[in-house]
Amino acid sequence: DNNEDGATTKEEDSTTTAPKKVRIPLTQEEYTKFLIDSEHQRDIQTTQHLAQQILHKSAEVDNLVARLPGMDRTRDMQMKRIEELLERNQQVAKELEEAHAVAK
Repeated sequence: DNNEDGATTKEEDSTTTAPKKVRIPLTQEEYTKFLIDSEHQRDIQTTQHLAQQILHKSAEVDNLVARLPGMDRTRDMQMKRIEELLERNQQVAKELEEAHAVAK
């Protein structure tokens, strides 16, 4: 096929978009512009793909964080729980020392 300025064009087949005419470069300048435009389109697609991946991973992280133990507690509730665990740890350490002394 030839367009109005005599340059050759070619139909492009694609299953995701409607076919469009692609102008085949005939000169070095046209070829250089074609390469630059092609790289630009590829960069746009890559950026969009990466942005989608980032959003997906961010949603996954948010979901995991929301399921962490204690996420339903306030800061004060968390601090109280830490104090309880520290007290329990001291009790168990004391019991362990006593059991070790008896075992000697």
